[in-house]
Amino acid sequence: MGQLNHWIAYSALAVTVLAFAKPAHAQCFPAPAGFEICDLDAIAATPSAPEQGTLVISLEDDMWLDISALPSDLNAMSDDDVLDLLFDINAQDAGEQALSEISRDTLTAQDVSASARVISEQSDAGQSAFIMAVASRGETRLFLALDGGAAPEPELLSAQMQHVLDALRFQTES
Repeated sequence: MGQLNHWIAYSALAVTVLAFAKPAHAQCFPAPAGFEICDLDAIAATPSAPEQGTLVISLEDDMWLDISALPSDLNAMSDDDVLDLLFDINAQDAGEQALSEISRDTLTAQDVSASARVISEQSDAGQSAFIMAVASRGETRLFLALDGGAAPEPELLSAQMQHVLDALRFQTES
């Protein structure tokens, strides 16, 4: 009986250790339009990386939201056209800040290090958020990085994502 109790105790301990050893970054959070926001580390080593032409939103540099279901005309646009689109959105932002030190002339679709553009957005909580467009080798990605602290509550995050999606749809439909 004593051995059985020891076996049960060790089994319980093993299960507990495994439970805590499970990567916390495997969690995903709901987002607008049925998407999920997931930690990038959870997919970094998997073959399920976004395909070329997919638009991606990266949060806090370690979370991502696949928004490849944006209007087909946007996905079909060239990298330069998408960057132009993002510049247009930025120009309409009344709260624009001088966050981008990279001029439009330095942006190329071939060099990811030179193809970044930061756009300022303001969340309802007064927390600054920046949108960065990166175009490289035919792949266009959209990054949203929150400035300072941990990621906000899923509700606020979803509201910010919806704002970005609405802005992109407005631009592509007009």
